[in-house]
Amino acid sequence: VRYMLQEERGAWLPRTLQYFYLIVRCLFAYEPQRVKVVLDGVEIADESIYTVHVGICRYSGGGCTMTPHAVPDDGLFAVTIIRKVSPWNALFSTPLFYNGKIGTHPQASQHSAKAVQVSATLVELDGELETAAPVSADSEEARFAQMIEKFKQGSMSDAEFKIPTYKRTEVGLYDITTMPEKAWQTTDLFAE
Repeated sequence: VRYMLQEERGAWLPRTLQYFYLIVRCLFAYEPQRVKVVLDGVEIADESIYTVHVGICRYSGGGCTMTPHAVPDDGLFAVTIIRKVSPWNALFSTPLFYNGKIGTHPQASQHSAKAVQVSATLVELDGELETAAPVSADSEEARFAQMIEKFKQGSMSDAEFKIPTYKRTEVGLYDITTMPEKAWQTTDLFAE
């Protein structure tokens, strides 16, 4: 929608309806693309897909609940895949995007995984269009293990490696600025 704003704003509409107008225009102009989704090394889809959402929280832009099964502190990514649907089907299914019931749509499937790889021609990452594919995401534990391996091999400097790392204990994952320091557990980076 942001890119269509540069073209045409729907200026003939009241300002409050312009964004909705552009969403509908995008919906009918959009062509689902071939997408390959691999979760924890297992191919889940390689077909025409309407959208794939990956997150650690339930909500995405504008209050959509595209990953309602997400648990922020379980170490897994929540993945929702919506296979090819018609623009009318997507339009009339819009309430499912907001009420947490997207998984009830017949073309939707929901998954959880520690590692996610999405291969497509065009990928949107937090509102920014990216053409570099595939896009991968690993769990914090996997990234941390890679970081330790790089340090051991000497391909990471001491300065890069000395980034403070904390492991949550009994406190829920919200905002580190509101988490009491006594709830942090420092991680021993050199434990074997």
